[in-house]
Amino acid sequence: MRRWMKMVALATLAGIAVPALAIDDGPRAYFPLPVGSNNFNLIGIFEDSNSSLDPSTAIKGLDGSVDVGVLQYTRTVAIGGNAAGLVVAMPFGRVKGQVTLGGPFGNTLVRSGESSGLGDLTVMGVFGVIGSPALTKAQYVQYKPGFSLGVLAQATAPTGEYDDTKLLNLGTNRWAFRLGMPFGWMLGGSYLSPKLTTIEVVPSVIMYTPNDAPFRAGRRTQSALFRMEGHLTHNFNRALWASLDGGVNSGGATTTDGVADNNNKQWLGLGVSVGLNLSPAFGVVATYGGPVTGNASAPEGSGFRINLRGTF
Repeated sequence: MRRWMKMVALATLAGIAVPALAIDDGPRAYFPLPVGSNNFNLIGIFEDSNSSLDPSTAIKGLDGSVDVGVLQYTRTVAIGGNAAGLVVAMPFGRVKGQVTLGGPFGNTLVRSGESSGLGDLTVMGVFGVIGSPALTKAQYVQYKPGFSLGVLAQATAPTGEYDDTKLLNLGTNRWAFRLGMPFGWMLGGSYLSPKLTTIEVVPSVIMYTPNDAPFRAGRRTQSALFRMEGHLTHNFNRALWASLDGGVNSGGATTTDGVADNNNKQWLGLGVSVGLNLSPAFGVVATYGGPVTGNASAPEGSGFRINLRGTF
């Protein structure tokens, strides 16, 4: 039983590095793990939305869908006596949709598009600052958690499929850099408590380099997007837990060929997640949600995400 409890603890890290559902990383994405843990995630993301995989690419009036998988690897290491996570994520799949645009003579044009293949590669580092000591597996079982604070740094490279003649692309043709400070409280006698409750807050900002080949234009810049994500999670027993998820986002306005597009994005996303540890080395988390309110330029729609996780 003791070995089973240790292995279940190793299966709890989500560490999702790819934005989705407009409610961001997901619950327990920064849950501490013993040093030396290796996690492989296969994530499926299925959305009806007005954006591609990245909600900052929302297009007003777009009727689109996202069917994407993400392969992700996470390694937990020790840095300066604290736990740290190194994450690499590669999305793949398809985005498609259509939108009605104004024509040159006051007429309307219906543009449709589809893009498939590999998406933009993401690399992320998460470093514990307070309340996340580097623990062995034996120490992890005995440790009583409380308040924790960390920092994250993330880079997304323009490796994905992109064609400037297409309205909709799986890739974004520009770099994105994210800085954040995840923090929260764990209420329970240990990480393995069957009644563990967590309160998680993740403020972050994403900055973008210019896209020098946007659709029907020469150059597009994008302002920073500010995000505040929160989760309230609770264990019902050692195998089953659930979460209420939310996120507030603001920013991401674009300027095309020197002219402001007046499309600053503001929205609130809500969702619910259920996690299940099916075996000592295998777990699954399912999330449903999306934007519930926002301005005219914000992402719209809803989606489902399933995260299959294996640990060794």
